Amino acid sequence: MCLLLKTFPITLDPEIVEPYGNPWTDSEIFERNIRVENLPSPVMKDFFTLDDFNLSGNTLLLRLDINSPVDPITGRILNDARMKRHLSTINDLRDSKLVLLAHQSRPGKADFTTMKPHAKRLSYLLRKRVKYVDGLYNSKAIETIESMSDGDVVLLENVRFYAEEVIMKGQPIEKQSNTLLVRTLAPLFD
Repeated sequence: MCLLLKTFPITLDPEIVEPYGNPWTDSEIFERNIRVENLPSPVMKDFFTLDDFNLSGNTLLLRLDINSPVDPITGRILNDARMKRHLSTINDLRDSKLVLLAHQSRPGKADFTTMKPHAKRLSYLLRKRVKYVDGLYNSKAIETIESMSDGDVVLLENVRFYAEEVIMKGQPIEKQSNTLLVRTLAPLFD
């Protein structure tokens, strides 16, 4: 499972110039005394952005922070600023099958609720349907993901409804990668 963010830094070893390839042979670099770390772009980058990948047609899982103030009586979202911050990333992935994963509040708090109002608000902001699925890795969620078409956006249920999300916080990645959530969802994504 891979999470891509617009400015997620990936540091490259200066000796590695893939995936862009090296336009000079080793002998040319030696003869010209060119330092690999000084090769012009696009040969070397300090980090990748979504623009560096063609994700069209891929099924992607994107974890977002769209936790928003919610009126505990009406369930209405009071401020959608966090959602607005993610719109450009979601739009950049518009040619993929995009599944969104997020949380709302914490167990025991008054605004700990379903993601249904978030899907409605995202639909309004994106001017396209964001389908809400009231499950995370149940058969309904899996069937929805498997039947998606390019351009579809699905928002799964609040991950904090599931104990693994809360229990595994701060655990090593090796332990987190063995959770039911990861084992069930990972095979569904490119």
